[in-house]
Amino acid sequence: MITRQLNFKTLQRIPNPRLTSSTTCKFHSFKHEHHLFDENPQPEVASVNRSMLNYMHRNLLAPALDIFSKQLQLCSSSRNIDEVTVTLAVKACQGNPKPGCQIHGFLEYYPFGFQTSEGALSFARRMNSNGIAFDPVTYSTVLSFCADPEDFLFGLQVHSLIFKSGLDCEVFVGNALISMYSRWRRLIEARNVFDEMLNRDVVSWNAILSGYSQEGNHGVEAILLFIEMVRQGMKLDHVSFTSAVSACGHEKNLKLGRQIHGLTVKSGYESHVSVGNVLISTYSKSGVTDDAGLVFLLMNNRNVISWTTMISIDEENALSLFNKMRLNGVYPNDVTFVGLIHAISTRKLVEEGLMIHGFCIKAGFLSKHNVCNSFITMYAKFESMDDSVKVFEELDYREIISWNALISGDATLF
Repeated sequence: MITRQLNFKTLQRIPNPRLTSSTTCKFHSFKHEHHLFDENPQPEVASVNRSMLNYMHRNLLAPALDIFSKQLQLCSSSRNIDEVTVTLAVKACQGNPKPGCQIHGFLEYYPFGFQTSEGALSFARRMNSNGIAFDPVTYSTVLSFCADPEDFLFGLQVHSLIFKSGLDCEVFVGNALISMYSRWRRLIEARNVFDEMLNRDVVSWNAILSGYSQEGNHGVEAILLFIEMVRQGMKLDHVSFTSAVSACGHEKNLKLGRQIHGLTVKSGYESHVSVGNVLISTYSKSGVTDDAGLVFLLMNNRNVISWTTMISIDEENALSLFNKMRLNGVYPNDVTFVGLIHAISTRKLVEEGLMIHGFCIKAGFLSKHNVCNSFITMYAKFESMDDSVKVFEELDYREIISWNALISGDATLF
């Protein structure tokens, strides 16, 4: 694992240079450095970045871009350009869109994206060590990659640097901090950031609201926050409604859930797929399956979550729903089959169970342990322990749930 430490000194805002005799000497050295680049046609990337940064520190953007341009001509070698080089070049394009568009075109052929948070945070550390000043966009992007538990200390360092650089007043930086702390379930820290923000937008409210609603034991806080959001006249969107309705489901507060449902209708968000899904789930948790079905029928668009939820709560029509789902071009996932197999098992539909087993074999779903565990239980309820044992023995890994399913099925025969 890369040790992630940030240099607190290099992340301060770079002051405007004052023209002194020493500064004049440095300009002479920059000129000499540019001549060295002409003599060395393929310098190492560290040398390229350092020279570009030196020019940019003195607000000499054109020479910095000139260095980058020359390196582009040598792009057959990947040693002379990296993500830091591209970042510096983009920063040097301020107020000059033409080279910015050219760099964008370059990235279409030579992408410098990050597939993992490890790569992104390592790059941020390199930017920092190269003396590149972070702006609000940089901070927000870095915070969005602080997702894994091992990134916690790194995220705290970034938060400290944001505070020190005076960028904690930026709304979208504050929003990114709330989201980061919420991902780590540090809701007290997330709320502290929210409360200390001088200005908040709907994203700020939604970030803390989502943090509360995603934690099942913070439904009351989410509901109170949503009520305060309405009182302050904030413009609600589908994220606001999804979080609030979800909190009502956690708290089994059907009365408030109906009121928020009415507000979604008034605001035009009732047909939004994520809002519809959480309404179905909330009505189901409250035991009002008829209302859940009505919400499902009124949805203009339904995704795999919509269909899977209905299959799970409407065992009587689970097979019919599954067939309609396929006719609508929605592909099932493993959770879909868990709900469907449970419905088949409960109703002891042997023919249909064999058919779904065949479908899962053909579609490759037997690699999912939750699906296999469901089949073990299904065959046990069909009093076909040989088939149950066969599914069990074909598992590449047997977890406690698999053993329990087999033992419970065996016990029902006595």
